[in-house]
Amino acid sequence: MEHVVWRRSYCVETRPSRKDKDMIALIDVLDDPPYDITAIFNELLSSYGFDQPFVRVDGLGPEIAIPSGMTGIVISGSVHHIYDTKGKNWKDSLCELAKTHYAQIPVLGICFGHQALAQALGGKTVPNSLGREVGTVPIYTTPEAKQDLLFCGFKSGSLVPQSHLDHVAELPNGAVRLAYNSYSPNQAFKIGKSWGIQFHPELQPQLFEQLLSSRIKTLRKEAKITEANKLQTVSDSVQECPQAVEVLKRFVSLCLTESQTMKGD
Repeated sequence: MEHVVWRRSYCVETRPSRKDKDMIALIDVLDDPPYDITAIFNELLSSYGFDQPFVRVDGLGPEIAIPSGMTGIVISGSVHHIYDTKGKNWKDSLCELAKTHYAQIPVLGICFGHQALAQALGGKTVPNSLGREVGTVPIYTTPEAKQDLLFCGFKSGSLVPQSHLDHVAELPNGAVRLAYNSYSPNQAFKIGKSWGIQFHPELQPQLFEQLLSSRIKTLRKEAKITEANKLQTVSDSVQECPQAVEVLKRFVSLCLTESQTMKGD
């Protein structure tokens, strides 16, 4: 397990830790995915010395029950749209949870989670008029990112894994914009103790290529050859995105450190 060390630059870096009991709730809002999202997160973090920090929480039920003692919350990506009425009950529950916890414990919204966090707190999520952003693409940091706990070491222009149709068009009042690109002005933000990131830090190249390959096969079966060929080009260009992973690592480290501070460790 790891925890963070605070530095004068305000960055967070990882160090070995004595604790291995603190857990982070991963709110799973995926419909019948071809993989176990919690296992994906845990396997990735385990490769960096963390000891299975995530526990799955069903986000698609009428109530979202966060186990007691969680040191942070992650809201996963999803094929759903936070602004439509399909699945209204669980979306309402998710938004209420965000309103309750965003200033109390660290929360990280990823892709759909990023959009849901913004929408719940008064921002606006809409379909992107540019269409789907997909692949490993660059994002650029704002001056405010230099003093942010998760983004202070992020090199502007670094690649991140993306796959989304919607985007956050307007941030909530009081939110700090941390990253942007030509597809969306709000690729990352912070509000309270919470962050929203449009990208998927858990999507390592092999998994990303597998997901894209499945979509390409479907497109070819549907005789959408031009679209399939474009997506194949995207798949062929997928790269490692270490800066994206670093953001996730810093979030987990922050959760564990805050817990240890509260316990007086």
